[in-house]
Amino acid sequence: MPVALAEDKPPAASKPITREVIAVVPRSWPPQYDLDENGNPVGFAIDVMNEIARRAGIGVTYRVVENFAAVEQAMKDGHGDIIPNSGITPERSERHFFTAPVQTTAISIIVRVKTTGIGNLSDLAGRHVGIVESSVGEKIIKPYGNILPTVSKDAVSALFELLSGHVDALIHAPSVISALARKAGVEDRIEAVGKPVMEIKRAIRVRKDRPELLAALDDAVKDFVGTPDYQRIYVKWYGKSAPFWSERRIAWAAGGAFATLLLVFA
Repeated sequence: MPVALAEDKPPAASKPITREVIAVVPRSWPPQYDLDENGNPVGFAIDVMNEIARRAGIGVTYRVVENFAAVEQAMKDGHGDIIPNSGITPERSERHFFTAPVQTTAISIIVRVKTTGIGNLSDLAGRHVGIVESSVGEKIIKPYGNILPTVSKDAVSALFELLSGHVDALIHAPSVISALARKAGVEDRIEAVGKPVMEIKRAIRVRKDRPELLAALDDAVKDFVGTPDYQRIYVKWYGKSAPFWSERRIAWAAGGAFATLLLVFA
């Protein structure tokens, strides 16, 4: 069924570029971040960032690093000014500014198909559970001292830890894991179970010594989110066609993708 977009309006005019920034991005975290055949960054986060930058009069140079741990290190070392799309947490907010949110993402328990006995966090007691370095997974399982964490450097590694049977479950964003599984041709071997264990708002993360940059980006975000241009980008990266979007996989994304649509169209 086609997605109804808001009434078309002329796109916002581009502002002259008055400042340049370096945006640090991970190599692969689809549909947010990926590389095209020429090694250029693509994805939902990139398209949204480019449109916001155009509206704010900001030139963006992308610095691609291996994973989110490397993104964090690059920001810490002063090698970047912004992260185009990052989950908002209290810990990260102590180190950096965040703009208004650009979306909301669900975090869920993901298992191999036909796994039984796992439906919520309490069911993970005594089990090996995969989490990704520098993700919110560690925070989620911390109150459950009897969960045995296995930390992977990136989401791809975590996916194959699950597929190989090295872990019993994985805590991550289903939208990301499903995209990676589809690329690897193994999307029929995994599924999300139970309700999302967390919903996290995502925004542009900005260095704390750049308050003027935050102000410019924040104004542009508020002006852009919810517009027809935003909706087109969202549908481009999240509006998948059959057969991938079976009823089960629609339920996967309901906690995150549907929540974002509610946020946008409210």
